[in-house]
Amino acid sequence: MTLALIQNTALLVSLIVIQQTVGRYWHGTARRKAVMGGVVFGLVTIVGMTMPLQVQGGVIIDGRSIILSVAGLFGGPISAIIAAVFATAFRLYLGGAGAPTGLLVIMESTALGIIAHHIRKHDERIMTVWGLWAFGLVVHLAMLATQFALPNDLGPHVVRELWPVLLGLYPLGSLLVCTLFLNQEKDARNARLLRENEERYRLLADNTVDIIWKLDLDLVFAYVNPAVQKTLGYAPEELIGCSLLTCLGDEVHSMAQRALDTVRASLPLGSPYIGEVSLKTKDGRVVPIEILGTSYLDSQGRLAGLQGTSRDITERREAEQAMRKLNASLEQAVAERTAELAQVNVELAEANQAKTRFLRSMSHELRTPLNSVIGFSDILSAGLTGSLNSEQLKQVRLINVSGKHLLDLVNGILDLARIEAGREELHVERFDVLDLARDVTEVMQPQAAEKSLSLKLIDADEGTMLDSDRLKVRQILLDLIGNAVKYTDRGEVTLNVSATDDHVTFVVSDTGRGIAEDMQQHVFEEFVRRSDPDDMSVGTGLGLPIARALARALGGQLTVKSTVNEGSTFTLELPAGPAVQKEQ
Repeated sequence: MTLALIQNTALLVSLIVIQQTVGRYWHGTARRKAVMGGVVFGLVTIVGMTMPLQVQGGVIIDGRSIILSVAGLFGGPISAIIAAVFATAFRLYLGGAGAPTGLLVIMESTALGIIAHHIRKHDERIMTVWGLWAFGLVVHLAMLATQFALPNDLGPHVVRELWPVLLGLYPLGSLLVCTLFLNQEKDARNARLLRENEERYRLLADNTVDIIWKLDLDLVFAYVNPAVQKTLGYAPEELIGCSLLTCLGDEVHSMAQRALDTVRASLPLGSPYIGEVSLKTKDGRVVPIEILGTSYLDSQGRLAGLQGTSRDITERREAEQAMRKLNASLEQAVAERTAELAQVNVELAEANQAKTRFLRSMSHELRTPLNSVIGFSDILSAGLTGSLNSEQLKQVRLINVSGKHLLDLVNGILDLARIEAGREELHVERFDVLDLARDVTEVMQPQAAEKSLSLKLIDADEGTMLDSDRLKVRQILLDLIGNAVKYTDRGEVTLNVSATDDHVTFVVSDTGRGIAEDMQQHVFEEFVRRSDPDDMSVGTGLGLPIARALARALGGQLTVKSTVNEGSTFTLELPAGPAVQKEQ
């Protein structure tokens, strides 16, 4: 009996393979495929039922439980119900005492297959080996239970006789058939994906502006897409089967042959090849073409030929030519402008030298009468030439103040011009930073005390040395502290000295009026003053420009930070070593 069941199962497998093959090549809507599948499943069930195992008293055992459960699992409700209708009609036709039980087997197999189909939608674990074996076991446990419905107490006898086979062989038969269906599904899915990829490739190849081509080892066109007609004027069918030399000429044929020889020398695949050739179109025009190609292999991994893409680069060539012309014109314009600027620089240098000569020549003529005016006004103010009334004394003192202011202005202009011209003589020496700082603060103490201001020195470490021009550094610090005292009405002025291995830093801070943010970028410009420009007592507006010019000449920098009504901070940073610069 076991051998008969094995033969029956083998027959079912063969019939189901036929059913799968028919279903694979059937094309139609999903519903039509389900109906067709149900019909085929039903016919396979009938064929299997024509060769049953006769137990006794009209009781037959066949493979309908496997077929109908698999129809439900893989085909869904429509296929399973149609197959069940076929099986029911044929079982009623066969008749016998076991017919009612046979109908129960049909119904439970179909129902369990449909239930498994819905479970699969949510949990693919049922499609594993153990899941499918368990599915077959459940179907045939239910089948075994239906045998108790047989008449005349046949049920227990049939169960005792068939349970080892039904629970041992039939679940394995279900597993085998389900595995065949899974493989068929996988093959069908892969075939569908392949067709879709081929369709996408064909759609891309047919609509791209680039020429896509493939050559065999004899450099004969195996494929070329429709873009070749727009670019070269040839229809694809004119080139397919035609050799590269015959159709497109020796230049591109030689290029392809060299690429192929290179590939042969470095199998299995050569590096991508990029080149440019000039091809003659069908109507005789010459078109520049860029070629990007590589080799391809056959299914055995052997070199099969070359493939790649090509495109018309006429527009790119024209753009490159236009760019070269533009670059040439720009280079010419730059050269002309450079020559003009060089001439302007020469003129500016000559003008600057002329200015310097003028200032030198005018310094004596300006200073001599100014000193005379200041000296005579001092004599008059002292009463050495006779007493003056109050109004005369006021006017004489105004003359003295104005003369001194004008002399400071002349001296400042001359100093700034000399520094900017690089003619300021610098005397670099090694000196103690703290000695200089103490000297400066002592000099400025009387001015601070006159305004009831505190002038503090915050020392660096003793023995801090600086290689620079001591007098120039002193001049800068005196100007910075003088400005701080001048523009501070209450509070304090501090000089903070610090040093690193590379730099010495002097920071002058005050609690004065401060400088507006929009004015901070202008305080180092000539003739810019921080208070009322009509008040000559505040200075010439040249102190900070001279201080910054001297700082640069010494290789350092002078910067400012300020907040209105809170105060200002000027920072002088100088290199610790001899890094004096002559040019500004």
